[in-house]
Amino acid sequence: MKTIGWEVIQIPRNILQNANNTQYINHNSLIFIKKIGPIRVAKMRRPGPNTDYDEVIKRLSAQGVFIFQMDPEADNPETFKKLGFRKNRDQILGTKTLLIDLRPEINKVMDSFKPETRNKLRKFLISNDKLLKNNFDLFYKILREGYKDLDVWCPPRDQYDNLIKAFGDKCFCLTINDISGCLVIINEGVAEYYYAASTKAGKENNLPYLVVWEAMKEAKKRGAVVWDFNGYYDDRYPDKRWKGFSFFKSRFGGTTLEFAGSYSKINLPWNK
Repeated sequence: MKTIGWEVIQIPRNILQNANNTQYINHNSLIFIKKIGPIRVAKMRRPGPNTDYDEVIKRLSAQGVFIFQMDPEADNPETFKKLGFRKNRDQILGTKTLLIDLRPEINKVMDSFKPETRNKLRKFLISNDKLLKNNFDLFYKILREGYKDLDVWCPPRDQYDNLIKAFGDKCFCLTINDISGCLVIINEGVAEYYYAASTKAGKENNLPYLVVWEAMKEAKKRGAVVWDFNGYYDDRYPDKRWKGFSFFKSRFGGTTLEFAGSYSKINLPWNK
């Protein structure tokens, strides 16, 4: 975030106590701030359910922030309303995702896939496909071509490179036959299917299925215990563009996880 012009503020970890008097550590919350034109805006991504929003607003006010947008993990409409937040109609982050358990033996992971997906993958066992790891230049070419066909936004090359540099060995990419691939980020045992793309030829040959399978195996080797498909169609915020790739992801089975959605607060009080 710093490399693309955002200031980063960290709300420190706190040792909290639940109703059973069990202590646990709340994750860091990161606030991103940027000046856009004459105003300063801020955002938070997936703050946990125990976030101290009074402290967050206090810090943002001290920074002269005018608009604040957040995507909390858990919903708390009454609390957010009292704090002056409103629910956004348009969503920025995916409000639902699909998770695959990578803890079983790898053949057991495949057993959890839909039958047609297992059949597609077995056909690849007798093929001679070319798999490359960490050819980030090649994958960016596939990403740019695939996103152009879909008419969706593609990250600029410098932003793509900064992402890879920021995560280092926690980031890897796979490409197959130079026409299909994905980029995965691993953090705290979760492998996130961050970018994925295929050319028309790649889709016609069902290569996205093989890409996901090979990436899951690589993620498991690197210690990941959960595969996060990073976005899934949500009836609460219907967008037809999400249905196609969500159907593809559903062919791998898994468990869905819903998030709260996006909230905004405008005209924060300034501490002068």
